[in-house]
Amino acid sequence: KMREDNLAEELRVLYVALTRAKEKLIMTATLENAAEKWELFQNAVLEKLTYLDFIEAGSYLDMLLPILGNGKVQVSVVDSAQLYGEDMKEQIQLYDRQEQLADAAHYADVGRLQELEQRFAYEYPYKGLQKLYTKTTVSELKHAAMAEKDEAAYHTFEERELVPYIPAFRRGKQEVTGTVRGNAFHRVMELMDFEQLLGEQFSQLPSDYECYQAGLQEEKLLVSLEEFLKQETAALRLPEEYAKAVSISKLLHFLQSKLAYRMWRAQQQGRLYREQPFVLGVSAGKLGEEFPAEEKVLIQGIIDVFFIEEDRIVLLDYKTDVISSMQELWNRYEVQLTYYEEALQKLMNLPVKEKVLYSFYLEQY
Repeated sequence: KMREDNLAEELRVLYVALTRAKEKLIMTATLENAAEKWELFQNAVLEKLTYLDFIEAGSYLDMLLPILGNGKVQVSVVDSAQLYGEDMKEQIQLYDRQEQLADAAHYADVGRLQELEQRFAYEYPYKGLQKLYTKTTVSELKHAAMAEKDEAAYHTFEERELVPYIPAFRRGKQEVTGTVRGNAFHRVMELMDFEQLLGEQFSQLPSDYECYQAGLQEEKLLVSLEEFLKQETAALRLPEEYAKAVSISKLLHFLQSKLAYRMWRAQQQGRLYREQPFVLGVSAGKLGEEFPAEEKVLIQGIIDVFFIEEDRIVLLDYKTDVISSMQELWNRYEVQLTYYEEALQKLMNLPVKEKVLYSFYLEQY
């Protein structure tokens, strides 16, 4: 019974295979003494497979041979000598073709041959533009500039870090990566409401930074910061992972700086802008001497923050890189700030009076 069931399943598989052909079905099989066996089956023609043939079948060929003699399927028997002969014939024909191709030049039209040679020898006249992209990002240009100025920094640059995805159920206590930390600080600074954090300590905006510094109460500001992070996390504007990645002490230090006072003043005046996207068209000559100056390249990026003081722009960019000095930071990001400056001057039609890099790692600018 088990054999019968197994053979029935094999027969179903064979049926599926035979009925999938779209135009022509070709079956091949190998068999010892094929010619003699085929002659026997031709003399005993069956319309249907008998149960005995079915139950004793050891291969698909055993299921097919008893009914192939009815003439409904074309059958040809080929022995190994014929196969070898056909292979030899194919090799000879291939050799003849190679000889004909080798002699073809003697019979070719000379004019046509020269025309073809000129076509195949054609060289693209604008090879210098092959590596010129029509659109790029400030980040890519920054990486390229870093590779030229500071190769060590280029290879250890945090933003190029690849972070493998780990499902939540497999995550344990993991070290915060540089990329996550950088994204966390940028998101917090994007959401930070200076009026909410500082308005509780001052009835109005202090007249200058010295008054601001004297009136700050560090303990109250720390509590306000913690409450701010909790509120943003609860409102799903700040991922919990980001809230844990930022250092409250570093945020506190930033809020005590003159930069924070200037940003608060700009916010009250409606002149504080954060996460400003832009697309800038620049001359291709700026990307390399090999590119023509008349070609244009689009550069896109996002400016962390800028604010306007006395009708002039102050450009600010936050960084979390692990560095030893501010000069090292400037070496890395000078190109980036230059493109930001050009974009802002065209976007706002105002001059940039100051470009600032703030290092959360060094707590300096």
